[in-house]
Parts: sequence; C-alpha cells; structure tokens
Amino acid sequence: MRTRLSSTTTMAIAACLLWSTAFVGVKIGLEYTTPIQFGGIRFFLAGLYILPFCGNIRSSLRQIRQNWKQVLRLAVFQTFLLYTGFYIGISMVPASLTAIIIGASPLFSAIMAHILLSDDRLNYRTMGSIVIGMTGVVIIAASRQNFSWQEGKEFWGILILVAAMLAGSIGNVVVVKYKDGLPPLLLNSSQLMIGGAGLFLLSIPFEGLTFSINVVPYYISLLWLSLMSAIAFSIWFILLRRPGIKVSVLNVWKFLIPVFGALLSWIILPDDNPELIAVIGMVFIALSLIVLNAHHLKRNRKIAGSILIFAFLFQGCAGEESIRPGADQTDAYLPLLHGRKIGIVANQTSMIGSTHLVDSLRILLSNKNRSVDISGGEIIKVFSPEHGFRGSAEAGEQVKAGVDTRTGVPVVSLYGNMRKPSSETLQDIDLILFDIQDVGARFYTYISTLFYVMQSSAENGKGVIILDRPNPNGFYVDGPILESEFSSFVGMHEIPVVHGMTIGEYARMVNGEGWLGEGLICDLTVISCENYTHQSLYELPVPPSPNLPSMNSIYLYPSTCFFEGTVISEGRGTDAPFEIFGHPDLEGMDYEFTPRSIPGKSANPKFKDEQCKGMDLRYLRESSSLKSRINLSWLISAYHNFPDKENFFIPYFENLAGTAKLRQQIIDGLSEEVIRASWQDDLDDFKNIRKKYLIYPE
Repeated sequence: MRTRLSSTTTMAIAACLLWSTAFVGVKIGLEYTTPIQFGGIRFFLAGLYILPFCGNIRSSLRQIRQNWKQVLRLAVFQTFLLYTGFYIGISMVPASLTAIIIGASPLFSAIMAHILLSDDRLNYRTMGSIVIGMTGVVIIAASRQNFSWQEGKEFWGILILVAAMLAGSIGNVVVVKYKDGLPPLLLNSSQLMIGGAGLFLLSIPFEGLTFSINVVPYYISLLWLSLMSAIAFSIWFILLRRPGIKVSVLNVWKFLIPVFGALLSWIILPDDNPELIAVIGMVFIALSLIVLNAHHLKRNRKIAGSILIFAFLFQGCAGEESIRPGADQTDAYLPLLHGRKIGIVANQTSMIGSTHLVDSLRILLSNKNRSVDISGGEIIKVFSPEHGFRGSAEAGEQVKAGVDTRTGVPVVSLYGNMRKPSSETLQDIDLILFDIQDVGARFYTYISTLFYVMQSSAENGKGVIILDRPNPNGFYVDGPILESEFSSFVGMHEIPVVHGMTIGEYARMVNGEGWLGEGLICDLTVISCENYTHQSLYELPVPPSPNLPSMNSIYLYPSTCFFEGTVISEGRGTDAPFEIFGHPDLEGMDYEFTPRSIPGKSANPKFKDEQCKGMDLRYLRESSSLKSRINLSWLISAYHNFPDKENFFIPYFENLAGTAKLRQQIIDGLSEEVIRASWQDDLDDFKNIRKKYLIYPE
C-alpha cells in the first residue's frame, strides 16, 4: 500500500510538472497563431502520439465504438468545453484573476466529486488543504500581475472561466465513474483526438486558417505541448482509475502547477523574476500538501521542503537580474540633489517601488541619518503633463494648476494653456527632475513635454536630470518620418512613429541634433536603467495613461492610434481602448461594441451609446507580431469597408502620420508592403542617427 501511495505521489508531481510547462509553451506558440486553432492541433496531435501504445488498431476502434458515449462525454468536457472556455475567458479577464481561477481547479474538482460521486465526500482535512492551497494561489497570482478590475466583460469572462474549470472537473469524474470502460491510454487518446478536432473545426469560422507559419519556435512549442499533453493526461487518467484514489484528493496536487509554472518562468523568461510574495505563496501550497497527507507526514515534509528550497534558491539568485528603472537607483541621483531646490516633472507612473517619487523624495530628503549628504534639497513644485500629476485626466482634457492634496506641493500644468515651463515658473528652482514612463510612439505627448522642459531649462540655465525608464515598444523602429510642415504637439521632430528609444536616449538626441534651437544645449544628466536592453520584455507596473490600461493596448497603440485621425472609433469609451475599433456603418466586420461615457477615461467618446461594428484585436494577446512592426492592414481594411470614403479621414490624420503621403497611399489602394517600402530609406537614415544616442544594447 505504501509503495502504491509513493508511486501515486511521484506520478502526480510528474504530471503537474509537465502541465506547468504549458504556461511558457502556449505563450510562445500564440505569438504566431490563433488560440483555439492552436489548441485543436495540439490536442489532436497528442491523441495521435498515444495511439500506437494502445495495442491493435482494429481492436482499439472496436472498443471506441462500444464505448462511444463515454469517449464523447469526456472529449466534450475534458477538452472541448474546458479549452474553448479557457481561451475565450483569458481574453476577457485580467491575468491575475485568470491565474486564480485556473489555480482553483482543485476546489472545483472537489465540489463536482462531492456532488457526483457517492464515495468522494469532502472532509475537514481535504477542505482545509484546499483553503490553504487557494490562499497560496491567490498570493502567487498577486505577485505576478497588478490586480485590475473593469466592469462588463470581466464578469462574463469570470463566469466562462469558472464554467470551463467545472467542465474539466466533470471530465475527471467521467474517468472515475466508468472504470470498466476503455483502458486509460485508449480513452485519453480518443478523447484528445475528438476534442482537438472539435476545437479546430470551431476555430475556422471565428479565427480563419493559419497554415503559412514558417518559424521554428512555433513548431517546437507545438511539438512539446502536444507531447506534454499526451504524457500528463495519460498519467492522470491512470491515477484516476486506481483503486482507492479520490478525485478530490488527487486534484489537490494541482496546486503545484502554479508553483512549477512560476519557477520555470523565472528560469526561461529573462525578465520574469521572482518576488518574496511569490515565495510566501509557495509556502502556503507546501502547507496545503502537508495537511492533505498528514498521515504520511515524514514523506511529505521532504516534498514540501524541496518546493521551498527551490523557491528560495530562485528568489536569491534570479532576483538580482530584474530591470531597475532610474528612479529606483536613489544612490545615483540623491547626491545631485544636495542643497538644490527641485522641480519635478512627474505623473502617476513616477514610482519607486510602490511609492510615488514625490512622496519618496520628501521622506528621503528629510532623513538626516543617511550616509550621503543630501541636506538642503527641497521639492519646490511639480510640473504635470497630459493626464495630470496623478493621471486622472483623460486625453486632450486641460490639466489645471493647483496644489497636490496629498503633499501640499504646488502643481504647474504643462498641458493646456501653457505647455512650456515659463521663466517665472523656473525662477525659484535650481534643477528639474524628469520621471515619466513613455511608450515609444511619436504621438504620445510625454516626449513633447520633455522637449519643452529641456528647451526652457536651457534658456534659463537650469539642469535636467532624467530618471530613465524602459521603452515597452523599444524592440523596433518603424513608420513614416515626420515632415516638418506637420509638426505639432503630437509629433515635433523628424522621427518615425515608433522611434525605439527610451526617454533618456531621446533626450540625448534632442540635445545632439540641435533641436532646441538657437544653439541651445540642455545641461542633461540621464540616470540609466539597470539590466535593460532594447530586446527586454518589460511589463509596466502602472498604466501610463487612462486609455492604455494593458500591455496589449500599449503594443497595439502605434498601429491603432491612427484611427484617431479618422471617423472610426479607436475603442475609447470601452474596456478595451486601442484594442478594438469600429463604426456604426462599417461593413463586413462582425464584432460589435457600444462606447459609453467613462469619467476619467473618456467622458464623450466617438459614437457614445451607439452600436459599432468592427474588429476585436485582443485575441493577439501581446503576440510577437505587435513587437516587430506597425500594422497598417487594420487601417486599410477599415477604409475599404467604409461606405463614405470621402469622409473617412479627418485633418488630424496628417498630424499623427507626420505626412500627407500615407492618406493618399491608402486612398490610391496601395498595399501595406508597398506603403512600407516607401518610407524604408528614410527609416534607415534615422536608424544610423539613432545609434549615436543609444544607451542600451540593441
């Protein structure tokens, strides 16, 4: 009996370890294809892998025909409904909530087993183990994503994910309930092939067909995921069929999946680094397994101990490699503030850890016990850009001057009637500390604010210290170069739409290229980021503006912001600005949404309370295609499907494009590739100039 239990434990841990690799594999695979179709191919292949191990083919087919109802039930619940709901749900729910719901699968399994199986009732030990394990899952999820909640789609997304988890739990019950049916391997093989085929067929009308994928990482991830599914599900089915094994107890081991998933992410993904809170979550999960197997405490102490040792080792060695923005490196710039009267250009993204820069500096400057002498440093005022100091103003809304209610520090608006600091506002300060998170697009106005701050500082003999931050779109350079006649606050200099520089690198270019005018040079210091390159994945801890709430919206922004220069809605007034687009009269597009007034984000969006038809781009989910080039196909498609083409563009389009050519090229029916080729020579020239000012490796 003890040998059997030990074998069960080992096999359960092995299956959970295999499943945990799916987090990284799916992330890689979905960079190149659509989710439901990818899942269908994955599971169909997994079923094929198992088939040769099921014995004689004719005999296997005969057994499947005799037990077709069991196979169909399992395929529907365990594969089709579970993964359809999973892929739909994750596109509607914040990642942290998704992790919690998926991590709660042991709870759902225990509930369904309690309801459907007479010999698998919940007891206090199992319930206690589940509660402790769920606490660990919530803690790990909280460490890996900032919680956010948006009304509407999230509610339905949560219901869909819960329904998917319940479907998978019913699948476990089906395996146990029909122990006299098909052998575990044959049952798994047949249900995976049928469920996978169902997913693939479902994907065709909704996602189309994507057969022209010629990248090695896609096939590696597909091969591994299908092989992993074949092995892990087979192990699980074998365990579920064992005498004395209960669904509720066995599924508690699935609490290990987020633990292993986190550990593997820390190893494989270069900028996914552990935090202490995640380790605390792992402690809770280890405790849940100890509680579950209290009658085998000696053996399970070893298991729990192993988990904790791995967790702390990764916490110790991997944490040192995380990206550190300039603001975090206080020892590098606090000495520069000694005895100085300081003006700070900041907004809601100006954070040192979880505390705002202004709040942190007020404490640090008043601390007389520091080893570095910073006495006499004083924050005199704050300059606020578009969206305001605390980030509560919507795009285009005038930001008023006043006093910050939290600190009592005067706030000077640089968005509205005065976009350039006046000599009067600089008179009582010695230097300006600039700390704002940019997104790397020319028409994102923070770099325009930076230019005016540098120009006014140079005119008035004030120094500027920039606390640099990573560029989330720093992977590439793309788009037409701005022509000087179209210079405006949404594009001031001759750079492409996506410039591929941090705000510190861009400041160096402004100085070096003489853009301040009249021979002016700003006294500039850049506190650079640590452990950052232009290929680094960096997830912004705070949304940079109200209508860029997610990383997907930030990656899409350089492509979908062009819709602001047209009559098409760019999704303002919804939960997915810049991730969807549409118009009440747009033809040939089935996605529907209705913009509404959202105070602080978009009080009066285009087509408020009118139903729009268009496209939903959230399925891309931060795919690699968003990180390599601007996508003009959506803009071109919207133009071709709009009935009133003469009124499609508005004059603001030229300000965004920086040229009159792009509008005419689209009107003339040129393809995306032809349009892209027209700006390539200018882009190459810009890249050569850009090299002189880079701080970080490409």
